[in-house]
Amino acid sequence: MYFLIFRNYLLRFFCKINLSVRRIVKEDKVLLLIKTFKIYETNHKLIRLGDDGDGGYLVPDDLLGISACFTGGAGTTIKFEYDLANLGIKCFINDYSIDSSIFPYHQKIFLSKKFLGTENSDNYIFFKEYLEKNTSDNQDYILKLDIEGDEYKIFQSLTEENLKRMRIIIFEIHDFTNIITPLGFEIIKKIFSKLQKNHSIVHICPNSVTPGVKFSKKLTLFDQLEITLLRNDRIIKKNLAKNFPHSLDSKGNSIFNNRLPKCFYD
Repeated sequence: MYFLIFRNYLLRFFCKINLSVRRIVKEDKVLLLIKTFKIYETNHKLIRLGDDGDGGYLVPDDLLGISACFTGGAGTTIKFEYDLANLGIKCFINDYSIDSSIFPYHQKIFLSKKFLGTENSDNYIFFKEYLEKNTSDNQDYILKLDIEGDEYKIFQSLTEENLKRMRIIIFEIHDFTNIITPLGFEIIKKIFSKLQKNHSIVHICPNSVTPGVKFSKKLTLFDQLEITLLRNDRIIKKNLAKNFPHSLDSKGNSIFNNRLPKCFYD
């Protein structure tokens, strides 16, 4: 009884100071899940599109024939989309916070002041519905998401058929350190299982805006990871990647000089 009273007091105290007390998943279980996020070198070399720092991404050099890119989250730079547009790829950018007046006109770029979501509202567009209306089975597309944590609900809402239309998937996953909590572990496991059903990971890079957290000698995690996947039918040969960071990873955005931890590939 006294234990429960003390526990409740501690929980109220931590809530007031914006801290949390959570159960932790066993380290070996977390490491085993991370080992399934295999990173491959394929017959398509990686190229960098977008800015040299934040806003630039590594993608497979397999862009010929892609019909359009669907972007969620843009911020103050859309050079990535301009690079695609200059290759003849339409780019549909959704971001309620975007200021269209700061970007020069391009006939292949279409801006929408809506966040991607799982319902339609004044500020949000139901992305699954929007995607199904604007894609077809006989075309290939790119999906690029940097939506500050909303990627979790977007990926959970999309079907396998929605994702199969994406030749390339690029996203930044936020709050990745939550993988050590039971709920975070299960959500991340389901999302990556869905993504890797028809795609392979070809690049992972920590966002260096925040430092890594070293939980133990074996386990170092980052709050944000930039990840690129390529659909498996585009891959003729692949080998496990061994060299990190990639030579094209950003050097101008390395506030904390982050490197991908060995638990992802060693």
